[in-house]
Amino acid sequence: MVVVAAQLANVLDSLLGATLERAGILDNEGVNFCATLFAALFVFTWGGMLTG
Repeated sequence: MVVVAAQLANVLDSLLGATLERAGILDNEGVNFCATLFAALFVFTWGGMLTG
């Protein structure tokens, strides 16, 4: 579960970096935060579906 979340967050990080960071909307820290938040929410959601 964590590996899948990490891979998806990595892809999201690349997409956000190529679009929003390059456009000046987010800086690198903002992109990293969004990707990390996505991974955490993904694990909590997927884990909740498996246990509940």
